[in-house]
Amino acid sequence: FLQMVNHTVTKALLFFAAGNATQATGPRIERARGLLKTMPLTGAALLVGGLAITGAPPLNLFPSELGILRAAWVRAPWVAWLYLVLLAIVFVAFTSRLTALVFGGLPGAVAAGRQARLGITPSPPGGGDAEARVDDDGGDPEAGGGRGSPVASVSVVLFLGLVLALSVFTPPALVRLLQLGSRVVGGGA
Repeated sequence: FLQMVNHTVTKALLFFAAGNATQATGPRIERARGLLKTMPLTGAALLVGGLAITGAPPLNLFPSELGILRAAWVRAPWVAWLYLVLLAIVFVAFTSRLTALVFGGLPGAVAAGRQARLGITPSPPGGGDAEARVDDDGGDPEAGGGRGSPVASVSVVLFLGLVLALSVFTPPALVRLLQLGSRVVGGGA
């Protein structure tokens, strides 16, 4: 249950951050590069969320991933080894894409020295500095979004805070709720 709660919070962070990035860069997220420079909040959220979703320590999914590994090791060591290999493959694949998105070279007009806006305050579609965006059609300012949605930006901040908070602390009320859920599912209610 802890894995499900942490995964849900982390996945929500990633969806809101990716949505914020696509509103600023256009509908093709693979064209976004260097988000840590052009959209620091969104880039940081994608970096933290991406590392968290792969189970990297010390983030929120690591303890439950470790618990799953320990349980597998006791019951069936070969399953634990398979689990480790698959986790390593997922980690390498995911982080290779993530580093390009967050740290990668800046595309098009942005590479020419312009910076996109932070991504916190809204602007209407097509508004703002047209050269600071990477659009699907190579530069039409009307094709891309503005700076990102204010709802997505607030949501990014909230879910980033939740991911970071759950990485260092599990509230006692949540622990009790998860224990109760485990007893109900296990038949010991």
